[in-house]
Amino acid sequence: MFNAAVGAIDPGFEQNDLGFQIWADVVNAHVVGGYRWTRPSRLFQSARLNVATYRTWNFGGDLTGAGYFLLGVFDFRNFSHWEWYVEYDPRSLNPRRTRGGPLTVNPPGVDWDMTFTSDGRRKWIFGIGLHGDHYAQRRQQSWTVGPTLEWHPSSRASFQIGPKLERLKTTAQYVDTFDDPAAVQTFGHRYLFAELLETQLSASLRLNWIFTPRLSLEVYAQPLLSSGAYRNYKELARPRSYDFLPAGQPSVAPEDADRLVMAPATPGVAQLEFDNPNFSLASLRGNAVLRWEYRPGSTVFFVWTQNRSDTAIDGSFRVGDGLKRLVGAPGNNVFLVKFSYWWRP
Repeated sequence: MFNAAVGAIDPGFEQNDLGFQIWADVVNAHVVGGYRWTRPSRLFQSARLNVATYRTWNFGGDLTGAGYFLLGVFDFRNFSHWEWYVEYDPRSLNPRRTRGGPLTVNPPGVDWDMTFTSDGRRKWIFGIGLHGDHYAQRRQQSWTVGPTLEWHPSSRASFQIGPKLERLKTTAQYVDTFDDPAAVQTFGHRYLFAELLETQLSASLRLNWIFTPRLSLEVYAQPLLSSGAYRNYKELARPRSYDFLPAGQPSVAPEDADRLVMAPATPGVAQLEFDNPNFSLASLRGNAVLRWEYRPGSTVFFVWTQNRSDTAIDGSFRVGDGLKRLVGAPGNNVFLVKFSYWWRP
């Protein structure tokens, strides 16, 4: 197996009047090679191994992304499925970390992912997903664990639950930008960053029930608890680097409890004032769809959607407190009816 591609988006390309755009000023290229075993063996129904590499540049010639991949996909004789990848990212430049300011360095690191799913023909189906990364120079480590359990009590009904726990640590999370002519090393601006410790607990719950060939119900809900604590504030020392200068310890602004003030890393502006970036979010999104085909080709849908959320300036992660705030949060309910009728010739 072999695949290669090259693509580019001009720096002047802008489509926000038509849709959503996430990237411009990019040249991307990749090469993928691999081998697939299609003849069943004593252990596998089929297997595949791939190696790949990619590069991304801007139109100025700066390397803004690079990686080397090793990927495996295996279908076992018992019809379970296992796939994984390991990625090494060499040093590159980051055009987005300063939100429009100078480029910074992406230090090298390793990223990996693994997913396993048991036999999908069974009444009970189990799965597990694991993800992690490690970037030594920027002391960034994150991991994710997400088991899934699916139950098929009959051919007409299924229930699935998939909790997920994520933990992220990064030493250079963007906070704010400040104008200061004295900051000559960073072109008259101070770029404030901090170490971020984020914890997120979520779950996906899904129910599918086919009462008759013409009447079915689908229910989906996703509760989410997420908290992030910022600490060890710092300023970017110079462009095209991953060097930072330690800033002062922030304190609550006297006139606004939702804002922080702190001394800059070097003499210049009297103080830096910004919104408190710590957060604690509790949210629930869910919907239910009842579908009724009241005559062949003619269908009516009854839809109920509910969203509720609560936020607080508190970076600590407490499950009990988050669930309590979620239960007490006001809900936004939307009810929809979609009706279609098929006129026969």
